[in-house]
Amino acid sequence: LYYEEEADYGAGGKGYKGNKWEFKKFLEDAKKLNISGNIIDVGCGSGEFLKLAVQAGLNAFGVDYNKFAIQIAHNSGLVQTRVGSVFESPKFFGNIKYDAVTLFHVLEHLDEPTQALQFIKEILNPRGILSIAVPNSKRSFLKINPRKKREGWDYPPNHLTRWNSVGLSNFLSSNGFEILEIVEEHVSTLTQNLEFLKGLLNFLTSTGIVAKFKQDQVHKTKKESREKTSNFMKPMFFKSGVFAKNIIIYIFALTLLPLSYLISKFIFIKGVNLYILGRKVIL
Repeated sequence: LYYEEEADYGAGGKGYKGNKWEFKKFLEDAKKLNISGNIIDVGCGSGEFLKLAVQAGLNAFGVDYNKFAIQIAHNSGLVQTRVGSVFESPKFFGNIKYDAVTLFHVLEHLDEPTQALQFIKEILNPRGILSIAVPNSKRSFLKINPRKKREGWDYPPNHLTRWNSVGLSNFLSSNGFEILEIVEEHVSTLTQNLEFLKGLLNFLTSTGIVAKFKQDQVHKTKKESREKTSNFMKPMFFKSGVFAKNIIIYIFALTLLPLSYLISKFIFIKGVNLYILGRKVIL
């Protein structure tokens, strides 16, 4: 798998870390629903969410394909994490039943999402909770950008499926879950506005091709890796140029931030995240 080989992928690298909107949303819901026992985060990365879950008093487990990310998790004290898939969780942790299972930006990567959901039902306690966050296919970014194309990360082999609120609700309902809540992220805080602007400016200046470039680099053949030094140096110059451009984009984003923040107070700007909370139906 591409994700197993790419050290930068996921929360263990540069792409997914920190106190994300979906992390905060689930922890708020967990408190309301009195979830206080075992939870497992599928695609846990380096454990950024797990740290917050432990702080909230949850007995948190995690699995991820990225061995680099899991090593970071172990080094930070998150010893209940393993390299592998959710299907291997009984082998790793025994026949534990979970009060909640979380999949934050994982579902869109799966080639057999229905199979995964059915297995998750098996490891959930009766009336257990499933929380999923995926990229919102109706996010405002796709309407605002004049190129009318998706970001580089929203294509195969990175993302295999795309979801809106209706499709995601139907998917969970048809697989034995009662829908408790479905929410589109509202870009409203300064941090959210800054991330939104950076993403838009990045895409408009064509830096979205970086995602594809990195994928191509991962899948280089041995023959290509033996090319002359002059050819080998090209990616370095490419990355240096991207770094400089990203600095400029950051400065422009900060300049536009006050205006964007003001607009977001009057207009509902849909962020990247689509969040759903479901409860296992007892037959």
